Amino acid sequence: MNKACFIELNCIMDHQSNGEVAQEVVRGLLHLQDRGYFLMLVSEEPCPDKGVEVLSIVEGKYRILQKKLKARGVRVRDWFYCMHTDDESCMCKFPSDYLMKRAAKEYGLSLEDCIMVGDIGVEILTGDVAGMQTVLCCPTKEYEGPKPEAEIENLAMMPLLVP
Repeated sequence: MNKACFIELNCIMDHQSNGEVAQEVVRGLLHLQDRGYFLMLVSEEPCPDKGVEVLSIVEGKYRILQKKLKARGVRVRDWFYCMHTDDESCMCKFPSDYLMKRAAKEYGLSLEDCIMVGDIGVEILTGDVAGMQTVLCCPTKEYEGPKPEAEIENLAMMPLLVP
């Protein structure tokens, strides 16, 4: 079975300078990759207008980030996102583990060997629901949610958690 680190998009995007991901974050991602973790981006992108044009914009944002990371040696295996609003009922909205189970099936993952990295409570809860290890990363406001297994300032600190 494979293992993955699911990283909420803001944990990377919040550490950019001039449109480039900070080098220390890249080092943290490379460390995980070198330890055999598939890197997966996850996010909720609530959007009431889910037309083809909007999907293209969201997917374009992911592809740009994926390309920038790839140029620095980081391989993002896939990205998983929910575009539903709070008013809509869906299977994929956090804290549902639907997206993680879908990734597990597609990539042969053992979720108990995977890590969920998020910056808000519902993302940590999603990791708990899926049976994954949870890491609170770069919290910018008062945290409300379940207790994560670890807390870090940014992804550069991942080598401390995954030696």
